[in-house]
Amino acid sequence: MVCLLLCFCFLAAATASACPGCKEGLSANEQRIAEGYFWSILFMLSMPMLIAGTFGTYVYIEVRRARRDREQLAAAEAAGSEANEPASISS
Repeated sequence: MVCLLLCFCFLAAATASACPGCKEGLSANEQRIAEGYFWSILFMLSMPMLIAGTFGTYVYIEVRRARRDREQLAAAEAAGSEANEPASISS
């Protein structure tokens, strides 16, 4: 199944070499249009990674903050329970 899919991709590559707009822009031999297509495609491809990276960074920072707060709360509770214990009298 995978082999069939790969064969189809390689055979279809010749007919799907570029979208009509890109093909016209490149056939007109205008370098600025081709550069515009390059940057727009690069921008569109980078947006999902940028959004996922931003969301992942936000989640990472929030998890670290929650872990730090939980550790501080546990330390404060431990310090508070030690202060409330009666002092033992040694003989």
